[in-house]
Amino acid sequence: MTAAKYRHTQASSQQCNMLSIYKILIITLLAGMGYIQANGDIKAVEVVPKDVANLTLVESQQRSVGDTAYSFRCTVGPGKTARVTCAGHDRTTWATPHNVELTLNCPPNGQGPTIAYAEINFTVTTTNVNCLVTAGGVGYNFIQMKVNAFGTTLLDYSDTFYNY
Repeated sequence: MTAAKYRHTQASSQQCNMLSIYKILIITLLAGMGYIQANGDIKAVEVVPKDVANLTLVESQQRSVGDTAYSFRCTVGPGKTARVTCAGHDRTTWATPHNVELTLNCPPNGQGPTIAYAEINFTVTTTNVNCLVTAGGVGYNFIQMKVNAFGTTLLDYSDTFYNY
């Protein structure tokens, strides 16, 4: 009798544990399906995702044995306009590979005209790169973009931000 009761208790414990695991999985799944934010009126408002940056490999050039430079273009927005809001460039080299994060803000000190298009051209010695909009974007009066290059000995870039 004790053995049977023990098996029953063990089975109930396993069922309880499985139910807890299923609850956790369901909650995690629901949390990952969407991000909803509540405003002051307790209405559900869907958060607008950041602009998606288009990253294109433009050219690769062998500089020396085992050393290739890759040129990329990262863009956001429908197309260039005649009005340049911000522009910049820089070049840095290292003797050993570095993980680099370049953060660009336009305008540099806050808000300005509405951003219409952004373009960053950069050259690195790795294809392990990404480019993304991290704040603001096209249609906003500011934008922040980040370029990451992992394991590069070179970062040569120019950026141009256009407004309407």
